[in-house]
Amino acid sequence: MLRHLAAVALVASGVGTLADCSGDDCSEYVTIGEGDSSALLQVARSADCESPSDGGSYAFSYPCPAPTPPTPDVPKKVAIGVLKTVFHNVTGWVYALAMEQLGVEYQVVDQYGHYQLYPMFTGEGKGKAPDWTCEEEGCAELCQAQGLGTTSPCIDLLVDSQTPGYHAVFTNPVQKDWIMAGTAFEGWFQTLWVPRYSQVRTITQAAQSSALQREIYAIPPGEDGGGCEAMFCPACPGAPGAELPPYIAAPPLSTAGYTLKVLDCPQYKEHISKLLAKRVGFLAYGWNLSPFNKWFGYDWVPLDLQQYRNQSFPVPRVGAPDIASPGKALIRKNSLPKFTQKALGVIAGIYIGNDGVTEMSGWALETDEASRLCPSAGWSTACAREAAHKWIQQNNYSGDVSDGITPSSFGVWPSFFW
Repeated sequence: MLRHLAAVALVASGVGTLADCSGDDCSEYVTIGEGDSSALLQVARSADCESPSDGGSYAFSYPCPAPTPPTPDVPKKVAIGVLKTVFHNVTGWVYALAMEQLGVEYQVVDQYGHYQLYPMFTGEGKGKAPDWTCEEEGCAELCQAQGLGTTSPCIDLLVDSQTPGYHAVFTNPVQKDWIMAGTAFEGWFQTLWVPRYSQVRTITQAAQSSALQREIYAIPPGEDGGGCEAMFCPACPGAPGAELPPYIAAPPLSTAGYTLKVLDCPQYKEHISKLLAKRVGFLAYGWNLSPFNKWFGYDWVPLDLQQYRNQSFPVPRVGAPDIASPGKALIRKNSLPKFTQKALGVIAGIYIGNDGVTEMSGWALETDEASRLCPSAGWSTACAREAAHKWIQQNNYSGDVSDGITPSSFGVWPSFFW
């Protein structure tokens, strides 16, 4: 590589033609061009460079590169930032377990929401008043609390980020400092749901229907003590500073007598389950990547929001309808030396998909004693690591195939998803 670079630098001066070499001396020449116009250009060795103190003219050599200043050792531990909301949590732990499989030392930071974790990743911002506020720029005090140093940014890998889309406000305009390194799932959206057995499919039909209850059921946004901490959502109905989406607060539903009724997560699960069992018509607010969709997702379908469609699908496309916000893995550029090439390849190759994330979310928040994955399972603490491990185990390549396919054909883990 150095030879090629030096040769290109010498082309203009015309040094080192074919006549300049003979026998073994030609080993320091490279050919540039083709046919009769080809030339052999001599490539200077590192010993041939001249520093300014040599008093050289650089006529037949090249200036010595400036000495590289000593740099502190790059910490080996990778700080993985995972938003505390359950679908982010389980997804992040898949990446963490992949790093564990590769022998990469890591630390998962998964107890913070968007307004703390993103500043720890970008180094910018102090959260958002009044509920999620940091004292220092980039929430540096939280970096220190996690043992990640006294300055921000301190998060190396953030998974998963809904960028582009809902999380763009947290990552822009500092996108120059990070790269997109992988995609975990297709897209997250929030919307209204209607029972599959209902004849209602659009928001207009819902406004005109006499077969639906006039209460729209929703969960709290996951603030501390709200009964849904693991379902943290700072942009959802009822969150501090968040407005009700127009498909709830505006016509046609607002003028058709619909009101919002918030239930904590255990009540929401129980109530919706009973309505579905009795085949009652209703509307409910929720996400596509939620434990509720794992438990009774086949019994309800998203309502077509019609004129409000892009309130759920915020990522614009050229000449096509907007799409949902994807789940991305982001790595800080300055943190890239912490990752091996194999680790970066695995991060790029991991793909879970919406169905896998939904499934893990249900496992992580299953509170039934016979089914829970860990003793701490509950609406305030998700069994995210355990759910990720279960999903990985279930989706591993079994080895029982023909045609000579071996586990090594599937990369680091013998799995269909990377």
